[in-house]
Amino acid sequence: MVGAAGRAAAFPLTRALLSARITILMLHRFTDSRARLGFHDVHELRETLELLRRRRFNILSVTDLVRSFEAGGPPKGHTVVFTVDDGYADFAALGAKVFADYDCPVTVFVASGFIDGEYWFWWDRVEFLFRETRRTTVEVRLGGASPTYVLRTPAQRALATQDLVQRLKLVHESEKEALLAALPAQSEVELPRTAPGEYAPMTWDDIRACRTRGASFGPHTVHHPILSQVSDDQVVTEVVGSRDRLIDELGQAGPVFCFPNGDGSSFGARESRVLAENGFQAALSALPDYVPLAPRDWPSLRWALPRFSCPITPGRVLALVTGLQRY
Repeated sequence: MVGAAGRAAAFPLTRALLSARITILMLHRFTDSRARLGFHDVHELRETLELLRRRRFNILSVTDLVRSFEAGGPPKGHTVVFTVDDGYADFAALGAKVFADYDCPVTVFVASGFIDGEYWFWWDRVEFLFRETRRTTVEVRLGGASPTYVLRTPAQRALATQDLVQRLKLVHESEKEALLAALPAQSEVELPRTAPGEYAPMTWDDIRACRTRGASFGPHTVHHPILSQVSDDQVVTEVVGSRDRLIDELGQAGPVFCFPNGDGSSFGARESRVLAENGFQAALSALPDYVPLAPRDWPSLRWALPRFSCPITPGRVLALVTGLQRY
């Protein structure tokens, strides 16, 4: 194991090695309880931002980052960019104040139909149904497979949710929606029309209030489909519709788009072309990597800017943004 002295010696070394890098961080959910797995505890988030400010990291908004590349003069090393996906209410209730308290730019990419209350996210519906069902097993038909999920314990329900969500990410949108439509009857659970509290979206008024605290907002489609799995027309509708809805409510929308799911199979040349034709300047993926500062890399990166999932604890964030994690 590397001792404290070794870590201290490694820090300036890796800081120098990765001085020409930018780290974009991706968050989703926020909590004020350290017990919520997968959520960012706002107390630890506060410690993280305090740590980055104390070490004088350059914290930019994603729009300012893109504008710097467009102008041919990207920022110098050790730049950190914070992004939040989807638009859950817990950002407005908990996360926005922490970012504001540290004058930290953050951009939230919202699925506009979710904000409008048209639906709630399909992975949350799966979790809700598997958690609330009184059945001990549920069989589903997907693709040529018919997995049977055992739901006797909370741990089994969590594993079943994780497995089905991953399977649904790999199928066409129409097949996914058909299974989701049948799942309430199979689970013998009545699904609420609107998202219950823990799954609820921000409102547009929430978003306007967050903007007064310094947060910015960008488009993340209307219905959050995986764009590579929908038709040409639907790609345009999802991309332009989400952007236009933000303009309707806020008077503007940022020049950066955020791909749902965001892995390498979620988008391609077609999606990049639609974005370019509709006036966007860049797009965010969920491909984990640093953003190089070299301007020559910009044309190949602009439609798939990489992001890391933001670690939960301040120490792990620091290890990531300094390069110690990779070192």
